[in-house]
Amino acid sequence: MQIYTQAGAEALSPQYFRFDNSFAPFIRFLKLKQDNSIDIRVKFYRYLVKKFEQHPKLLVPFTDYALLEEHDELVQLLRMSLLPLSVNSDEVPMALAFLQPSSLFYYTKKFKDIFIDENIEFNTADDAVANLRYFVRIVLEQCYQYKTDVNIKL
Repeated sequence: MQIYTQAGAEALSPQYFRFDNSFAPFIRFLKLKQDNSIDIRVKFYRYLVKKFEQHPKLLVPFTDYALLEEHDELVQLLRMSLLPLSVNSDEVPMALAFLQPSSLFYYTKKFKDIFIDENIEFNTADDAVANLRYFVRIVLEQCYQYKTDVNIKL
């Protein structure tokens, strides 16, 4: 299990945003996909939901990343749900993370080669807020099809 946390990175304080690491949103997403699909993927979604629901500690907020290492099989299933089986995941720049800046719980070698530079630092509060806004905007648009105006501050 590869876990990357940027050195010196701190989560924004609770008044700005609350970060709860949990797979519950992913399970809700799968259940929606399951209800809106009619092909073989329904069986795969059902299987993923069943596997994750067997581990309720992953469906409530947690802070101990060791829990992810204990359930590496689930992380592998998560990866499988995102990439075609025929793709060599080491050749794809991909990372998995919760909605928390500077913290990834899985990344491929290709992702590390392209995006992770241990010498880059984002130390200013402006960088942290700008990066969070950008990330939230991407999540809203890609996961929820909610378009945001780039000029409006989230």
